[in-house]
Amino acid sequence: MKKGITIGLGLFLLAGALWAQDGFTARLATALQQMGWTQDAAQLMVRQQAQWQRAEGADAEGVALALKYALRNSGLEVQEQARLAVQVAEGLKEMNALGFRDREAARAMLQAMRQAMAEAGSLRGDGELLRLRLRDQVRLATSEHSRLRLRQQDRDRLGDQPEDIVPGGPSGQQWGGREAGSRQTRRMHGSLITRVHSAVGRKASPPLLLWILAGLLAAASLPAQGLEAALARGRFSPEQQQALEAQFREAELQGIPVSLLLPRLEEGIAKKAPAARLQEALRRQAGLLLEARTLLVDIPGGDSLLADPASWARTANLLSGALPAAEVRLLVGYCARRPADYRPATYLYLSLVEWGLEPELSRQLLKALLDSSLPGESFPVVMEILVEGRRQRLAPEQLVRRLLLRLPGAASAEELKRGVLR
Repeated sequence: MKKGITIGLGLFLLAGALWAQDGFTARLATALQQMGWTQDAAQLMVRQQAQWQRAEGADAEGVALALKYALRNSGLEVQEQARLAVQVAEGLKEMNALGFRDREAARAMLQAMRQAMAEAGSLRGDGELLRLRLRDQVRLATSEHSRLRLRQQDRDRLGDQPEDIVPGGPSGQQWGGREAGSRQTRRMHGSLITRVHSAVGRKASPPLLLWILAGLLAAASLPAQGLEAALARGRFSPEQQQALEAQFREAELQGIPVSLLLPRLEEGIAKKAPAARLQEALRRQAGLLLEARTLLVDIPGGDSLLADPASWARTANLLSGALPAAEVRLLVGYCARRPADYRPATYLYLSLVEWGLEPELSRQLLKALLDSSLPGESFPVVMEILVEGRRQRLAPEQLVRRLLLRLPGAASAEELKRGVLR
């Protein structure tokens, strides 16, 4: 009898422990043990005080793999390990949101970690510097991989047209020859305009209507094989598949390209997320994309950012909780004249705020940087200067003053660094 009570109590306590760690930390602890950590070490790390809520939804296996590499020779204390885990998780989520699959994101994260470790290798145990170096490398990796991926997608769309498709000029593809395609295009345009007005109402502003219509035309001209293939891989029930297809049709009606929602679907399928949770994630992402589009259309010059799918997605990510909408508006206004540098500029701004710099000083610094001749890929040097300056016991305000003084005449990142850290 006593033995049965003891076993029952043990099972109850085990169930309670599992319930308490339900979510990302539980998956991370399991993944760490699969990487060779002891159960005690894994549990100790995930119980540390860190912003674990920011890691929810990340690929735990990818985080564990990056940590395994980072902690071989870094000598970080367990608290710093937890903070690094959260940052790795956020980086992986950012990559997923921009269209990277888990394997691609993990590979890019490992490369970023190697580079960060190489740069901070002489500073054994300095967790803050390692995280800053990693953040810079993730930004560069994300920007470069996203650019290459978008370029490849454009090439694939141009190169994979069926033989019976005749290019139809700016209106897109024409099926079955020029005359038939022209009739089809006219019918499609009339139908789309009707759908636009029914979706957003006749009081919508002309710029917003134009952008919704442009999105619908783009979506109508893209093949549906990607969505169909993803749904087939998901092995959903007929009812679940119909519900997911309906979500994508509704998104298309609202002018959201399939390409901006498809990564979220593929991510959920790869993680074997339940259909209900996947539908909610798609609904939330579509809402953020609509909010981002409205914001971009309302700001002078924002249309150039909206024309770039990665920048549109980046704005949605910022609105998901990273920054208040008013602050995102300011950043869009700053970057409108340099749309190609929008993503590195917003990455830098978040880093400055997270580092502890006052938002007003961060904005002044970002505006001066965008007014300078430095290219976007050089923006991470600002964080390097700030971190190194603090190690030299220079006050943040003093460093910002020096940066604002040197930025207008700096011809390169190296020149700027030498001038500020003289």
